[in-house]
Amino acid sequence: MCGIVGYFGDENVENVLTDKLEMLAYRGYDSAGVAVKGDGEIKATKEIGVLDNLKKILVPLDGARMGIGHTRWATHGEPSLSNAHPHLSNGGEWAVVHNGIIENHSRLRKELLQKGYNFLSKTDTEVVAVLLGDLYDTSKDVLQTIFNACSRLVGSYAFGILCRHDNRVFFAKRKSPLYVAKSGDKYLMASDPVCFVGFSDSYYDLDDGDFGYFGDLGLAFFDENANQIVKTPKKLTCKARDLTLDYPHYMIKEINECPLTVKNILDYYSSGSALNLDEEKIKKIKSIK
Repeated sequence: MCGIVGYFGDENVENVLTDKLEMLAYRGYDSAGVAVKGDGEIKATKEIGVLDNLKKILVPLDGARMGIGHTRWATHGEPSLSNAHPHLSNGGEWAVVHNGIIENHSRLRKELLQKGYNFLSKTDTEVVAVLLGDLYDTSKDVLQTIFNACSRLVGSYAFGILCRHDNRVFFAKRKSPLYVAKSGDKYLMASDPVCFVGFSDSYYDLDDGDFGYFGDLGLAFFDENANQIVKTPKKLTCKARDLTLDYPHYMIKEINECPLTVKNILDYYSSGSALNLDEEKIKKIKSIK
């Protein structure tokens, strides 16, 4: 499980991205990173460990109006700087952050290696970034490239994508949570609607296969057949969670919260629930599958 964010607007991009990543700390804390785009330039910065490690080394990019960010829970490859997101295509024209698992990444990696591409990480996400670069060389159309890349992927994903040749933040979703919100000419995407608290009172819930963009050309959604669609916003009802860390790191916080979590589960699934887990039934439980 990882957390991704994306932003387009006139505020300090790096600050917005790290503020929102802090709200997603529960989704991963092995590493964190951001990629921002200015005038034809993508700058990626990432660091292992907690988000504060990234904040200490971030230097704002002049003229940046858009960016993507990521907080990682390691799946493919150990926690390391090379495996941290964002990942770039060969040549740095594309930047990608990803939550999910690309099941056919090994086959795609082999195909791209045979074409002469290089890989710096062990992640499935870098395969997507390199694939985007390869497909763009053929189509020279950013949106079509993203659609073509997603059509080749097997597995789950929520993507935030930047391209050096375009002034939009792109997104795509399948089997991993992803949401988008707007406030005037500003836009946000995130793995959790809680990131929109204080930004907008409504948001868009993406369906599997949806992709699209926000930026200079506004906000647009497309379905898995590349047809442009209209989505109805939902009212934001969640509240900001207290993510203040009074512990050395977030895992310790989660461990200390285990008794309350178990109590909440038992309270929810006991009297009045469909399962009705009374004390005698709980004693008979030998395993959880």
